Amino acid sequence: MIRLNPKYAEVHTCRGHSRNKSGLVTKAIEDFDEALRQNPRDADAFVNRGLAREAIEEWGGAIDDFSAAIAVTPKSADALSNRARLRAQCDDAKFRDGAKAVADATLACELTQWKNPHHLEVFGAAHAEAGDFAAAVRWQTKALDDADYAKQHGAAAKRRLKAYRKRGEI
Repeated sequence: MIRLNPKYAEVHTCRGHSRNKSGLVTKAIEDFDEALRQNPRDADAFVNRGLAREAIEEWGGAIDDFSAAIAVTPKSADALSNRARLRAQCDDAKFRDGAKAVADATLACELTQWKNPHHLEVFGAAHAEAGDFAAAVRWQTKALDDADYAKQHGAAAKRRLKAYRKRGEI
């Protein structure tokens, strides 16, 4: 498809997403860069480039990309949730910010009417980073109430829940 229409930004975004999933992160970033050259308002390209940058520990670049996606599409629950998750769980403490993570995760959950278990999980993680382990337990438990989420992420989600309970001595 790219050979047929190399100026079609969405094709570069799709190939970048596929390459990122396959572990070809540098090539994926090149695709997202091209998509953004062609369409600088492609929120999906920003989100996906942010995820790719996160995979190679370019934390600041990832946050910048999630922020750019939000600037283009303020009601992007995925961009808000990804930025919140990074601010709540980043391996580099200088990029963590519990209060900002809670604010972003709150908006993501509101936009999805508190029904998306992945956003609820991030909301719990944001509360944990902010030191509110009771809320972290509540929201991680709520995420686990979703059968599909529990089936796919149950083991890791239950470990997080156990850690939140231990930290909050709940």
